[in-house]
Amino acid sequence: MPMVDHAALPPEEAQRRHEAVVARHGEVLERLRARTAGEVDLDGSRDSLVPLWRWAVARLGEPDAGGDPAGAGLPPWFVRGDDPRETAFPNGMFVLADELGHYLDEVALRTVPGARWRLVGERDGVRMADFQRSGVALGQADLVGPDVAWTMCLRARKGRDTHDTALFDVFRRRVAHVDGGAAADRP
Repeated sequence: MPMVDHAALPPEEAQRRHEAVVARHGEVLERLRARTAGEVDLDGSRDSLVPLWRWAVARLGEPDAGGDPAGAGLPPWFVRGDDPRETAFPNGMFVLADELGHYLDEVALRTVPGARWRLVGERDGVRMADFQRSGVALGQADLVGPDVAWTMCLRARKGRDTHDTALFDVFRRRVAHVDGGAAADRP
């Protein structure tokens, strides 16, 4: 899949993309709120990840994976190429992953002490897979919500991690090192 290769971007372009991600964050969250209205209370809490994932898994089972009701188009982290395997993934799946990812970022920003937006840099002189991506700093680690959400959507399409607490469980594991296990309890 032709995901944007952030590690290959010039630093100025990576910074511009980061600023664009942060600038569109509220718009993406509003689009998700409109889509889930009446079905899921997106209050920014960790507990809200459970009904949200239940809702999302149901959409992933639809032929268009939830579609793109607001006409947002493909998220900026993905561009369609010539790979015929890409046709297996409808545009709606990328839109849904983008929305879920921004919501994961929002939950981290609201519930993890010290969480903040940042452009992911090197760690101890090593460029990690998320280098130059927009992420939420969780101490020394980062949460790149759309990456986590995309992986979860792929797993759910294969029938894995479809249980109600799957997204909550992944989030809990990602933040456990920062908040001392405060999120260890299941909702």
